[in-house]
Amino acid sequence: DIIPSLGEILETFRIRTAAGGRGRPLRRYFDTGSEPSFVKASVAERLGCAQELGEPQNFGGLGNGRFVSREVLYFQIRLLEFWCSHFAFVVADDLLEDRYDMLIGHTLMQGFNVGCDMRRRRVILDRGSLRKAFRIY
Repeated sequence: DIIPSLGEILETFRIRTAAGGRGRPLRRYFDTGSEPSFVKASVAERLGCAQELGEPQNFGGLGNGRFVSREVLYFQIRLLEFWCSHFAFVVADDLLEDRYDMLIGHTLMQGFNVGCDMRRRRVILDRGSLRKAFRIY
């Protein structure tokens, strides 16, 4: 079954912060229980182009605690043949587990119609939906 909510999957996809590049493979944790996406500060620094937020953004939930982000990283993720634009809040490395570099939240999944196949533990990508979303975004 494709689960639209409350699931998580770990997969590797290419991301880039500048158009025209091949991107870097990063381990992505797809978590449909999280609304926003988050990226480790060390990964954002390595990729470059993180931008300071006008005001710090407060969050709760990761590690059952409260935390803050002071930067946002605009990026493109390669889904099939499409480079899809989105953003992630930059957070301290210790807020995300060692096994992944970025947590992908529901907002990105909904925007690009990314499904989660919990039996196979993988994401489901639909070329037609991506083509349509690519034109809208």
